[in-house]
Amino acid sequence: MRVAGLDLSLTGTGIVVLSSTQRVVMHALVKTKKDAEQTYDLQERINTIVGAVSLYCRDTDVTTIVIEDHAFHPARGSDTRPHELSGVVKYELWRLDMGFLLANISTVKKFATGKGNASKEEMRAAAGTAGFEAGAKNDNLADAYFLARWGFEEA
Repeated sequence: MRVAGLDLSLTGTGIVVLSSTQRVVMHALVKTKKDAEQTYDLQERINTIVGAVSLYCRDTDVTTIVIEDHAFHPARGSDTRPHELSGVVKYELWRLDMGFLLANISTVKKFATGKGNASKEEMRAAAGTAGFEAGAKNDNLADAYFLARWGFEEA
């Protein structure tokens, strides 16, 4: 059994694949942030992320995929782009006949740290304590790592 955790973000999607012994098989940070040399429109950014997700999940023989279930955040206003990304990724996984689980991020944070409202810093620290150094340096990878770990409990 191999489990992938996906922390979807338009600027830095974290992907972590764990083996049946929960060892990190691969991890990637898919960046599509706009900068002076590389400007993506929304559809190009989503296409880049969807392509990476489907490639990494197929090439590593993933059996279970765990995606953070995005909740509505009033503080973020009406920004629907993260939801668009999530919907397109879920559609592509469905199209490829790759099942997935949705995980409430508060549940995953509690699983990782014992606190459902753990900060990004606390999640990175927990990843470092668990021996995943890349996650100790990047919150998207830390979240993806614990999404995958949580997937072992739920699969």
